[in-house]
Amino acid sequence: MPLHPIAVPMLNANEPEARLVQIHAPEGSLVKPGDLLFTIETTKAASEVEAPQGGYLRLIAAEGQTLAVGETLAYLADSAGEALPAPQITPPPAAPSNLRITKPAQALAEERGIALDSLPQDRLITEAFIRSLSASPQPAPVSSARIILYGAGGHAKAVLEMMQSLGVFEIAGIVDDNPSLHGTLVLGVPVLGGAESLPSLAAQGV
Repeated sequence: MPLHPIAVPMLNANEPEARLVQIHAPEGSLVKPGDLLFTIETTKAASEVEAPQGGYLRLIAAEGQTLAVGETLAYLADSAGEALPAPQITPPPAAPSNLRITKPAQALAEERGIALDSLPQDRLITEAFIRSLSASPQPAPVSSARIILYGAGGHAKAVLEMMQSLGVFEIAGIVDDNPSLHGTLVLGVPVLGGAESLPSLAAQGV
């Protein structure tokens, strides 16, 4: 007997997933076309999912679960005891043919999200090597609210006043290539240095 899937609809073109907020019909219940089945939401919208046709509701997803658009929420079956399809299991990625890696190291790399094809192929990859990669310092996350102004000249005050009035940004400082301005203040904001200071500022997440 056919099973009719009910998929997560797209609520927002910029959000490829949605959260299942509430299930309105119990497992195995007989529903009619138009019956309210689910409430789902993204960060910007919420929507109700209705039964497209009649049938027995066979749940796949659970409340609170986040699913991709197009992923199956449930099936409508012709009978309450209808067998459901076996879940699709994605096999773990195979190691590149030239990569020499121990099984524990491969499991650890997959657990930590390290791509196998990014590993060197001129040595045996061990667990210790994977741990050393994971322990490498990572750059600070970039904050879209913490910025610098490049240039301390005539327009700097006008730009600073506009930013300060918006109240959205944290102004970490000003960069200018004129050495005579380094260490001075513009509306209370320090001139930190020239272009050579940009890498260290970026490393701080600015």
